[in-house]
Amino acid sequence: GGCSSEGGHCYENTYEAYRICLGPEATTLNKKPYETLLSHLENRGPLSTHVKIDTEGTEWAVLETLLDSQYDQDKIRTLEMEVHFSFRPEAQTEELRNLPERKRIERGVRVMERLL
Repeated sequence: GGCSSEGGHCYENTYEAYRICLGPEATTLNKKPYETLLSHLENRGPLSTHVKIDTEGTEWAVLETLLDSQYDQDKIRTLEMEVHFSFRPEAQTEELRNLPERKRIERGVRVMERLL
C-alpha cells in the first residue's frame, strides 16, 4: 500500500544495498568495475531514494556530478556519507590525484558548501 495515511517516516520500497565501486564515470580500473551514482538514480521518483556513500575518496567527484544535476538531486530523500579529505583514489583523474593537499581540501570544502 502507499504511505499517504502514514504519519512520520514511511518507505514505499524495500531498502536495497548496492556494494559497488562508485566513481565519476562508468569504467574499469585494476579489474574493478566502477559505476556512477546517476546511473543508480535513473527511473527513481522525486524524494524516493536514501543514498549512502562510503567510497574512500571518490565521493568528491561523485558529489560534484550530482550537484550539477538538480533533477537527480531531487530524487534523493536522504544522503548519508563518509568523507575523506586526504585520500587519492584510483578512480579520480590524474589531475585531481596530483593536486596539492591544500587544494584537495579546498575542493572538498567547496563541495560540502554546495550540499548545504
